[in-house]
Amino acid sequence: VADRYWMSGFVYGQLDGMAQETLVHLNSTCVMPDVAILIDLPTGTQMDRLRARNREKDIFEAKDGLFMAKVRTRYLSLWEFLGPKHFPDTMWAVVDGDGTQEEVQERIRLITG
Repeated sequence: VADRYWMSGFVYGQLDGMAQETLVHLNSTCVMPDVAILIDLPTGTQMDRLRARNREKDIFEAKDGLFMAKVRTRYLSLWEFLGPKHFPDTMWAVVDGDGTQEEVQERIRLITG
């Protein structure tokens, strides 16, 4: 089961100017996953993959690479500092998303067993 909404709400809320403490408080009653995996890609690779998709981009995907770099930085910060500090019962992992789907899937499998 995947639930990325509080995490993405946290990241985009920060980018909209909300205080980190406020966002922690707002999300403190959310059900936390046992495992939280961030599939990380360099911003240039993200933008290349978005351009290669044959579909309309959402409001955030349509922004420039600078915005996407800020999003990536916020997610990495969330995983590195906020997650384990405030939600210690969740296993927080960052997986290299560069490679084929099979390669990334194998990296995830190795983490989750």
